[in-house]
Amino acid sequence: MDFKKKLAVVLSAATVLMSAVPALSVSGAAAGYIKGDIDGDGKVGTADIVAVSNYITGKGELTEDQLIIADMNDDGVVNVFDQLLIRRTVLEIRDVVEVPEETDPTEPTTEEPSYEPTEVPTEAPTEAPTEAETTLATDPTEPVTDVTEEVTTEATEVVTTIVTEEVTTVATDVTEEVTTEGTTVVTTAGTEVVTTIVTEEVTTEGTTVVTTAGTEVVTTIATEEVTTEGTTVVTTAETEVVTTIETEPVTTVVTTTEANPYAFPYEANIDPANTDSVDGVKFAVSADEGIVYSGAVQFFVDGEHFDVEYSSADAVDGVITVDTPSTITDPAAVTLIKICKYWQSDNEASVVLTDVKVIIDGVETDPYVEPAKTVESAAAMMGMLGSNEFWSVDKLPEGSVVPTVTKNGTYTAKLVLDKATGSVEFLIVALDGLKAEDFADLKITVDEILVDGEVLTTADLSKAVINGYKEGSFDGTRIYLTDTFTNTGAAVVPADTVIENSIEVTFTVSGIND
Repeated sequence: MDFKKKLAVVLSAATVLMSAVPALSVSGAAAGYIKGDIDGDGKVGTADIVAVSNYITGKGELTEDQLIIADMNDDGVVNVFDQLLIRRTVLEIRDVVEVPEETDPTEPTTEEPSYEPTEVPTEAPTEAPTEAETTLATDPTEPVTDVTEEVTTEATEVVTTIVTEEVTTVATDVTEEVTTEGTTVVTTAGTEVVTTIVTEEVTTEGTTVVTTAGTEVVTTIATEEVTTEGTTVVTTAETEVVTTIETEPVTTVVTTTEANPYAFPYEANIDPANTDSVDGVKFAVSADEGIVYSGAVQFFVDGEHFDVEYSSADAVDGVITVDTPSTITDPAAVTLIKICKYWQSDNEASVVLTDVKVIIDGVETDPYVEPAKTVESAAAMMGMLGSNEFWSVDKLPEGSVVPTVTKNGTYTAKLVLDKATGSVEFLIVALDGLKAEDFADLKITVDEILVDGEVLTTADLSKAVINGYKEGSFDGTRIYLTDTFTNTGAAVVPADTVIENSIEVTFTVSGIND
């Protein structure tokens, strides 16, 4: 994705977020308060962060007085920027602002916290650094033009953002040209660079942290033409890093979430060829501290299940072991074990499976995974086109093309007519043996229709219908292109299409195991 597209995406998200927060009414607020002390306990704490977060996301409400107290930058709205200022107050990065009783809370607070400058390195490193390094630009008005879209460093878990002061970003035309004072660009291991949200007269505190599965992402919004004061580009053998200086370093820890293959309910299959005793199942559960949960393990024999209840009290170091119930007379006959979670004390808390082992004849084994299905399906165009009738792949006219579908890809099938026609009553592509029940993610799309070697401009590809079909020896899938016989509604090729010699269809198949 190029730089402008990134800007458009994030600006769009920022616009939606800000537009969703109503402007504040400044009448009726009580005088004498601490900025950010939403719950009125005399201090700015984590409860205030939660309160403003719930308000922004629509999970909670704030009174008129609380809205004024939460409006940290006095811009008339409560949004993510006020949340960041409250968080900085809690972390003691920003001074607590007290509004005395005689002060009108509707007036913006102009006093800025004082900072002690930190020592700034003045020379760029001569060797490739292993983490972001910082110097000052000699000419702060010179545009930075060498920042690449994808920037990487050797940093692993912690991202450090350095800014000279509370960063104020003013955008006059964010889609064409943006001038950013004190822009912060932060990099993490193997990701794209992300940072400051550019809006109209908005004060931001540096970075926005985004967590994705298996990746650390920090995002920066900018256009191709950016003027930065107090920044420099540090170039290494592999990357470019842009940083700015702040009097007190702000450290943001970026967390990652790996995709979890287990979820409730979880089905642990037993190898159909197994003849040994299925003694039970052992599974690990990761749960938030203090969360109580319960469920049942179901052991299936010939379609009937035998249940054994369990709860968080049965966990030993997060691991629960459930034995096959004695009511099953032949433990070797167990074909499936299903682990269900029925209840937990906090529905929003995290309770997930992290590992499952089936115990067979005293040995812990992984659940059985059925080998991937394979397919070899002939894709034959058939149907009724005027006086032409084709209902068997073995009886298609010479010159017809019947591709064999064996894997994901794009294929073209062709039907040569015996006689020219001015009508199409029924037209399909039959794929015998290709079934959705074998490939859960199977997807087929029609890409193009050609008549007599020319693209059929009247074709409506969106009106293709793909259905499973079974009749006689045929058991597979049909791509319906035109159907005036049944109620499928397929109408890709208009019924009055004139065909002199041939018609062909190009389609794409995905979801087959390669």
